[in-house]
Amino acid sequence: MRTAWELYDPVTLETYVWPVNPHTDNGSHAITKRTGYEVVAGLRQSGGDDRIDSIVFGNGFELEKFAYEGKTYSLAERETLEDWATRDYDVILKDDLGREYSVLIESIVFSRLRSVKNRFKQSYTLSGIILEEL
Repeated sequence: MRTAWELYDPVTLETYVWPVNPHTDNGSHAITKRTGYEVVAGLRQSGGDDRIDSIVFGNGFELEKFAYEGKTYSLAERETLEDWATRDYDVILKDDLGREYSVLIESIVFSRLRSVKNRFKQSYTLSGIILEEL
């Protein structure tokens, strides 16, 4: 028995049930550490030479990323995923194993696939940030 993936919007109380689950986990739950850079300009050394340096530092805040790949088979599926990807607040993602995450979707990228039966068949990569596991 298939368990569908779901997106839930806590603001509009809307739920989207994926007709076809994503098929590839493309590096989800990877940790990305934010790194800051500071430029020190006009530093004069003891020999009288001017020098410009960069200082690299991390602020210690780590972001957990996700990226899933799948296929859409209709224009409605594509438009629905585009709608979810344009929301500027976090939504709830539930996978087929029952795990739930608060996520901020950063992007969705579509690529056309050749298909005789489905003229709107496309592959997609949905990616973003995992804010917390619920």
